Amino acid sequence: MDHDKTKEKALNHFQSVLGDKYKEYEFFFADDNGLLLINPVERREIDELGQDRLLEMAIDTLPHRCMVCMEHNVFT
Repeated sequence: MDHDKTKEKALNHFQSVLGDKYKEYEFFFADDNGLLLINPVERREIDELGQDRLLEMAIDTLPHRCMVCMEHNVFT
């Protein structure tokens, strides 16, 4: 499997679903465990992110097998 192609497809998926909101998040791939880490660029309250239905939809419709992790330490 070509991991670089999978990463590119995953990022393209998030960009297409999120549109302009894509810039509000940082996406990192942890090469050691295959996780895709998504963090908001700016600090925000946890409940605000929980109401981000667009991001939830992007994760739910991700067509590739990928473990997604939201790092809680970025929240205030």
